[in-house]
Amino acid sequence: MAEEFGTPIVPEEGKKKNTLLIVVVAVILLCVCCCFAAAALYYGTEPAMQFLGIPIPW
Repeated sequence: MAEEFGTPIVPEEGKKKNTLLIVVVAVILLCVCCCFAAAALYYGTEPAMQFLGIPIPW
């Protein structure tokens, strides 16, 4: 009966490492964005918008 199914499919080791790297990079980017948002709320939105080059509508 084992001959019918053939060899089992095993996930590649490199795929796990790539997935872990993507998750780590996503978490770091999320932390950086949260720090910028917290700084914008603390110092005010106008300096943050000027820093990012966004035109201020008021």
